[in-house]
Order: sequence, then C-alpha cells, then structure tokens
Amino acid sequence: MQKWTHKKGSILTITNHFTKNIDYDKLLNISFVGLAFSIPISKALTSIFTGLLILLWLVQGHLKNKFKIVLHDKLSIAILIFIGFSILSLFWAPNLAYAIKFIRVKYWYFFPVIIMLTSFRIQYTKYVLDAFLLSMFISEVASYGVYFRLWHFNGATHLFPTVFMSHVDYSVYLAFAIILILVKMYEQTDLKLKILLGVFFITATTNLFINGGRTGQFAFVLTIFVVAILYYRHSYKILLSSIIIAIFSMPLAYHLSPNFHKRIDQLYTDVHNAYAYHNYDGSLATRASLWTIGINKFIDHPILGSGIGGEMKGLDLYIKKYGFSEKNLKPYSDFHNNFIMYAVELGIVGLAVNLFIFYRIATFDIRERRYKILATAFAIVFFSHEMGGFSFHLMDSLVLFAVFAALFNAIEYQEKNGVNIDRKRP
Repeated sequence: MQKWTHKKGSILTITNHFTKNIDYDKLLNISFVGLAFSIPISKALTSIFTGLLILLWLVQGHLKNKFKIVLHDKLSIAILIFIGFSILSLFWAPNLAYAIKFIRVKYWYFFPVIIMLTSFRIQYTKYVLDAFLLSMFISEVASYGVYFRLWHFNGATHLFPTVFMSHVDYSVYLAFAIILILVKMYEQTDLKLKILLGVFFITATTNLFINGGRTGQFAFVLTIFVVAILYYRHSYKILLSSIIIAIFSMPLAYHLSPNFHKRIDQLYTDVHNAYAYHNYDGSLATRASLWTIGINKFIDHPILGSGIGGEMKGLDLYIKKYGFSEKNLKPYSDFHNNFIMYAVELGIVGLAVNLFIFYRIATFDIRERRYKILATAFAIVFFSHEMGGFSFHLMDSLVLFAVFAALFNAIEYQEKNGVNIDRKRP
C-alpha cells in the first residue's frame, strides 16, 4: 500500500511539475495563429484549432481571474447575451431539435473572442495577419487553377472559381485581405517586399473581380474610400492612389472580367425590370422582397421573435400580402441580412445585440495606427457582409468575425492594460 501511494505521489508530482512549466499563453497564441491560417482553407482545421483554444484555456485554469476580465469587456458580454438568449429562445422555437443543433454546431465558434481577450500576446499580431495572408494566397492559387481550367476542385467552376467556400464569403475574405495587403504595402520600407506585396495586391484584386461575389467587391471599394479619407488624407500620394484604385477597379474589371461584366449587367437588368415592369424576379429585387417581409414579420413579433428555425415560417402569408413571387422566394432559407434575420428570429433583443456587436467592432479604441486602420477596414467589410447575408449562420463568415474581432478586441485590451493577467500558480 505504501509503495502504491509513493508511486501515485510521484506521478502526481511529475504531472504537476510538467503542467506547471507549460507556457499556456504561448500555446494559446500559436493555436490562434493556426486558427487564422485555417479559416480560409479548411473547416476541419478551423474546428480543431477552435477546440484546442477552448481546451487549453480551461486547462490553464485561473478561470475566476479570466471571467473578471471577460465580464468587464463589452464585446464579450454582448456575445454571451446573444448566446444566452438564443438558448432561452429554445422555449419558443418551433423545432426544438433543429434549434438545439443549430446553437450547438454554430455558436461555439464565438469563443475565441472571449479566450484571446485574456490570453493574447500582442507580439503575435504579425503572425496572425501573415498566417491569414499566406492561407489566402493558397486559396487564391487554387482559385486561379480552377479559373484557367488547370484542375477541378470541390465543385468550383470557371464562372465561380471559389474552392473552399461560397463565392459570397470568399469575396468578403478577399476584400479584407486586399486591404491588409495595401496597408502592409503602404507601410513597407523594403523595396523588394513592397514590389512583392504589390504583385500580391494585383493578383488578389483580380481574383476578387473574376469571382461572382458582389458583396466583397462593393465592400472593397467602400473600404478603400473610407480608409483613405480617414487615415491617409494628409498623405496625398497614398490618398490619390487609393481613390484611383477605388474608382478605376470597377470599370477595368467590367471590361476585363467576363464574369464581373455579366454580373453587373444582370444587376442593371434586375433594377430596370423592377422599376419599369414591376418584375421582381431578379437577385437584387428578390433580396429587397425578403427584407420587406422580414421587417414586417419583426414588426408583427417584436418582443421574442419567432425562435430559431421559425424565421421563415408563414412566409406564404407575407408573399400573398405584398404580391411577391412565391417561386422566387420559396427556395431561400434566410432574409439575406444579418440584422433583419436576428430581429425576426430573436426579436428586439436579437436586433439590439447584433447592432451593438457591430457598433463595438466599429469603435475599437486602438492606438497603434496600422491596427486601428485594419480594425476600421474589418468593421466596414463585415458590415457590408451583414447587410447582404446571414453572417452568423454560415461557418465561414462566423469564424472570420471571430478571429478578427478577437484580435482587435484583444489588441485594444492589451494597449489599455499593458500586461496580461497574472497567471502564476498559487
């Protein structure tokens, strides 16, 4: 009995010694870099790194100190309220099994925002951004290979050469990546690296316009205008070059990219048919119809909403009421607008929390200029996506939000507090 106790004590001693010397912060930050790399190219890796972050954060301990920080962070509180109210909405969800699965499968990807607030080391910022750009380069190579018919991959086509995600989400990823490339290029002093980044900018921008995602294309142009005016207005060279890029990228793409040409012509036709002939069969008109229905459905159920899974129930009544095309609207599973979707789904709380989340990422108080620029750019790009899609419903858009909201929120916290929480074991 004594031998067993001694052996057991030795094992515990060795285990405690081993875990005591693990640098959990370093492991968490390396995992976060891995997560940033994985989100453009692999859902499996994204899940693995997200799970690893959660596991390391819990095993590290000091949860009381961590939760003190989290409960003083507005973005973290908003996310916790959002998840909590979503769970509460299970009581009035029309399909309980679907709603539980929806919350379980989707919303754990929010947790990097909370985890990195307490564990991020600001010196890893460069690695996070570079890992994301490296992965976007890999995604871009795969996309060009499909476009030039060098290979077939994941059902991507010549017209929509998006390999790892939908063309809409990919366009949003590209829009933010291009702004990141531009900021790095503007602040780069090494000529060779500046030229390399310039080539990357051209290939990424071309990739944006040969794909079919108009959301990212609009976000790209809008973001360049706003960022140039807000942050580069005193540098006439950069301001002028940014405005030229924004103004001439669309006409150049229209004449050089058959896919972009076709999509813009389709947009014009949709608007013309809706105005001249009251024909609402086009893509833009269909979205406008969905928004109209969603807004009115929210007005009819403003307090609790319809619950997860109930947002598209009873669509027939609204289609008939407003004379929309049932054939065009029936295939849609959401309202193509994040704010409207959660207003319908979770009522006034869902709308208010989502508006606050956007407000929070749009007002990060970051002193480091380049990170402040990127935080602003991310807010504009993501807002553009929220206005045209159900951002927290799809994994690709949700993890993009989680990684960069986590990054900029953690940078703001680090700048204000200087050091991380004391994690020395008692």
